Amino acid sequence: MRCAPAAQEALDEIALWHRRLSYFDPASDISRINAVAASGPVRVDSEFFRLLELCQRLHALTEGTFDPAIAAAMSAAGFRGSSRSEESVASARHATGFHLVELNRGDGTIRFLRPGVGLDLGAIGKGWALDRAAERLREAGIASAFLHGGTSSALGFCEDGNPPWAVRLGPDPGAPTAEIWNGALGVSAPRGRMVDGNGHVLDPRTGSSAGSATLAAVVAGSAAEADALSTGLLVDGPDARWIPDGVSAVSLVGGAWRVHPGSATLIRPNSWAIHHD
Repeated sequence: MRCAPAAQEALDEIALWHRRLSYFDPASDISRINAVAASGPVRVDSEFFRLLELCQRLHALTEGTFDPAIAAAMSAAGFRGSSRSEESVASARHATGFHLVELNRGDGTIRFLRPGVGLDLGAIGKGWALDRAAERLREAGIASAFLHGGTSSALGFCEDGNPPWAVRLGPDPGAPTAEIWNGALGVSAPRGRMVDGNGHVLDPRTGSSAGSATLAAVVAGSAAEADALSTGLLVDGPDARWIPDGVSAVSLVGGAWRVHPGSATLIRPNSWAIHHD
C-alpha cells in the first residue's frame, strides 16, 4: 500500500471543497448561489445538495443556533469589510436564517425566499472537507489516519484494537482530552477576528456575539456534524438541551469545564471519548 498518493488525493479533495465553499471567491459555488438564488432556483450537483440538506437538518436540530444562512448578519456585524452599526445589525435579522432557504430535492435546487439572504458555510465547510478527504483515504485502503484542520476541526479513524487518537483542548493540564476512534472533534471559540470588541461567532437569532462560553467542543460521528454542533453549543451555552444521543460535548465557562448532561456517562477524569462504528 502506498500512502503518499492517497494522502495527495485527500489533500486535493480538501482544496476542491475550499474552492467550492469559499465565501470570498467569486467563482465558488457559494458565491454563485448567493448572487442569484433570491431571483429563482439554482441547480447544484447531488453532493453539494447533500451538504445543503445536512445544513438544513443541523439547523433544525440545534434550534437555529447553527445557521449557515448567516451571511447578512456577518456582513452587518462588520466581518465582511463593511462597517458595523446597530441599524445594519437589526436590518440583517430579516435576511438571516435557514428558514429563508428552500431546497427542492426533486429538482436539486436551492432558492432564497427573501432578497439579501446569503450562505456562509464557515461553521461547517472545513469539517465537510475533512469528511470527504477521509472518504478518499478509506477508498485507497488506508486503515488508520488522523486529519487535523487547525484548531477547530479534527477527524480520526483506526483499526480495531488500536488506541484512539487523542487531542487535548488546550495547554492547561486540567483540560479535557478528546479520544477519537472513528469520529471527529469540532471546537468553537469566540476568539480570532474581532470587530469593535465583538467575536466572529454570532448568535444568528440576534446578530450579536455568542454568549457565555469561551469554548465549546463536540465529539460526533463526522467532522461536519462536530463543527456545526460545536458552533451551535457555543451560541446556545452549556445548558443546551438539543445535543443528540451519541454525541459528547463540553464547554469552558468562567474558567471551568462543564460537561453537557447527555455526555456524563462518556466522561472520565480529564478526558471524554465516544466510539463511532
